[in-house]
This record gives sequence, C-alpha cells and structure tokens, in this order.
Amino acid sequence: MASTVYNFKHYERLSDIASQFSTTIDEIMRINNVLPPFPVFVSQLPSRIASSGMLIVPVNTNGNQTFESYYHTAGESLGIEFINAEKMKEFEVSNLYNYANLDYFNWVDMRPGRSGKDCYIIVGGTGIAFPCYPDSVSDSNQASYSSVSILGRSEPFQYYTGSGPRTVSTAFQFHTDMCGNVNYVYRIADIIESACYPRYGGAIAATRCHLHIAGNISITGIISSVNTQYSGPIIDNKYAVIDLSFSVTEVTGNPPSQPQIAASGGRR
Repeated sequence: MASTVYNFKHYERLSDIASQFSTTIDEIMRINNVLPPFPVFVSQLPSRIASSGMLIVPVNTNGNQTFESYYHTAGESLGIEFINAEKMKEFEVSNLYNYANLDYFNWVDMRPGRSGKDCYIIVGGTGIAFPCYPDSVSDSNQASYSSVSILGRSEPFQYYTGSGPRTVSTAFQFHTDMCGNVNYVYRIADIIESACYPRYGGAIAATRCHLHIAGNISITGIISSVNTQYSGPIIDNKYAVIDLSFSVTEVTGNPPSQPQIAASGGRR
C-alpha cells in the first residue's frame, strides 16, 4: 500500500487523521509499529513519534498519477518540504548570506540584521525574506454545498461537497532604500513571477510556494496571478520602485479539517 509522511499538530485526534486519509486508526498504528491500546490524541503517542511530529499514513489511490501525487515525496511533487515547515517558521537568520542550517532552501535576506522568519516566501528551492510588510492581506475562504429538496421539508437539505480553494492576495511596494541595492528588489519580483511557470522534467510540475506574513498568514500553494509595476527614478538602468501584487491559491496535499482551522486559522 502507498504511504506518505503526515506532519501533525499536537492537538489533533487520531480519528480525524484517519478520516482525512480514508483509513482506520488500526491501520495507521500498524504502519507506525504502535501496539494497543491506542490513544485519542497524537500527543499521547509514544515519545519517538510525538516528539518527531510525523506519522506514516496509508494513501488510497486509484492507481493513476494525479496533480497531488502521493507516489512521490511531498518535496518532489509539491516543491515544498512539508516535514520542515515548522522549522522554516522558527528559523532565525544568523548570517546574512549563510543559511547552511536549513538544508532544503537557499535563503536571500533583503535587509541586514533582519530575521528571515517574519515575512518571507519560498518558491521551489529559494527562500526570500521581504524587506517590508504589506499594508494589507486578503484571506478568502469558501465552502460549496449541493441543495436537495425533500418532500415535506420547508427548506432544502444542504449536502457538503467541498471547501476552497482558499486564496490569499497581497501587495508589496519595494524600493532601493529598503535594501541598498536595486538588484535585490528585482530578485524578489523575478522569483515570485517565476512561480507562474512550471518546471519540466519527467513530467510537467506546477511550482509550489509557501508564503508567511508575520503572525497573520501562512499558506502553501500555487501563485495564480502576479502583477508587477515599475516606477521611480532609474538607477543602474533599473527602476528604483517596484509595486508587486500576487495571489496564492492553497494546495497543501493534506486538506485540513474544521478543528485544525479553528485552532490555527490563517496561520496554518
């Protein structure tokens, strides 16, 4: 049976995880070599699992290669190393150009002395810490229901069919004074714009990103639109000001449940 690694939160129930992957608690415990009696919460699992924050879970597929394929690791199919998502959020920049402590990403910090964890984006294998915060962020969620009329009932019955896609839209204004070098702000624009294009190899793969804005927004998905406007004086043949707006559509590979969203909201 195909399997994948699932990053759990300490407050999650095993029953919710089993339901999410269309399996049973018994099957998950069998794969992870846990003997009964089985706990209710993941925090009650043996310390070797609870401390790692990871569970191996079975994945039921139809045998076809899909957009969110579980035949590859999360890093291969989604462009993001989900196992290290929490480490990314906690990561402190100790040296402006040396990020050797983070194995999977080449970081570029735009402002000396700034912590790269506050406001950043990771596109493919490149992480960029923004030199400023956006003035506002839009976090849009939606749910879909199918209305079914029932004889004798004064209102139709609503069948839940799905949620999302969640979309986060934001805009930044960068200028040379923030970074001391006009090439830095161009690098930000280039990396974000590149996420609108696929990567070619054995197959055509969408480029995934992870956007984190302070303690407010955290989203993993695909960049669905980018708009870049150049203005201001020209320095070294490049405009000094860039207005950059873009939208990220959430695609995690591990769809969240209501208890997870209630606990973390837009910071998931």
